[in-house]
Amino acid sequence: MAAPKTSLSPQALKGPLARLKRANAAFARRTPGDSPDRQPVHTLYGGAQLFTAESTRKLGELARKALREHAPDAHVLGNALGLTRELALKVYPRVQAKLEREPVEDFRIDFEDGYGNRPDPEEDQDAIRTAEETAEAMAEGTLPPFIGIRIKPLSGELFARSLRTFDLFVTALAVLVIDAMIASPA
Repeated sequence: MAAPKTSLSPQALKGPLARLKRANAAFARRTPGDSPDRQPVHTLYGGAQLFTAESTRKLGELARKALREHAPDAHVLGNALGLTRELALKVYPRVQAKLEREPVEDFRIDFEDGYGNRPDPEEDQDAIRTAEETAEAMAEGTLPPFIGIRIKPLSGELFARSLRTFDLFVTALAVLVIDAMIASPA
């Protein structure tokens, strides 16, 4: 198997990472509060080894099934959550609609705790595969509104592995997105 392509060498990252550290510190000084933009209500961390273009759809199906089985109506949901009858009658249809429209708001393809330590070739393959799955879901319009990857920490021990995973994912995704744009210009 050919070595996977990356765009960034460790040497090429030294300068940009130092500048990024300074820029992040300056940004934190200028904007100390939360963004007024939409923030997801929940974030789902799913192990990278499990992620597919169908993940959001499948998780939505499971969530709707759980609601049907464990809270089949407003009364049951209201009792479980300690809501008044009036509030439960307002909340229940909104929960149903949310699970139909957007069951996952923010998905993190997890290469850290939900993934564990794996041999480098396996993590390399999963980084590329998850980028391919992300591109497929993007083309199908099935991605949640917020999505990203969670890499291992940038500690001394894991720095190279973490950046390699990030680089492989971003490079593969960028190539796929650009190729799709070229193949079907708007």
